[in-house]
Amino acid sequence: MPALFGTAAPKSPKSPNATAARLRLASSLLPHLPPGCVEAAIDAALRHAAGAATPTRDVRALLAPMLRDLGAISAVSRTISAARFVVSERLLLTRVLPPRVIPYIVDLLGADECDSGKESLLLRGMRGVVATWTTSGHVARASLPQQRHLSSALTLGLSALSRDEACTLVTPLLKGVQVHLQSPSEPVRRLGMKVAEVVSAVVDPENPLRFDVN
Repeated sequence: MPALFGTAAPKSPKSPNATAARLRLASSLLPHLPPGCVEAAIDAALRHAAGAATPTRDVRALLAPMLRDLGAISAVSRTISAARFVVSERLLLTRVLPPRVIPYIVDLLGADECDSGKESLLLRGMRGVVATWTTSGHVARASLPQQRHLSSALTLGLSALSRDEACTLVTPLLKGVQVHLQSPSEPVRRLGMKVAEVVSAVVDPENPLRFDVN
């Protein structure tokens, strides 16, 4: 599947038509892949879309159907379950992806149509990110690229959640910000400040914090 975005490419790798054709091909093939191949396929599709600066709405239209929970157990539903796991956990928590890929992941999670009363896939993914980002072990031992990846996913995800959803994450996030600000590493402290700005906008949209972190 990843080869579809590499050696099988048309001559102009970043042309909009070539990118759209590949995404359509990916969306048609994904439901028929074994679950073990889903992560590599989605990773390749998102990296290619990011490299070609494909609009998020186009990626969402083609790949979001792969994240819809069908309920009934079948080969396709198992592949969809694998896709939901890959996008909401694997790509967010265990990978270090190019910064341009992260908005596509957040947008796909936000496109999930959950039943009334059920937790959205975006909120579920952000809970996982928060649980990792706020731990002292992550702050002390994770590589800086990994910490930047999680912090970027967190700030984009918080901005995409409804205010009510984002408010459920404030308490653990405040503890995580404190852990980051106590780090001896200046880049890590700056990541804490950036997240603190977004959290403050959730708590008090009219009077958010502003740090000089640029």
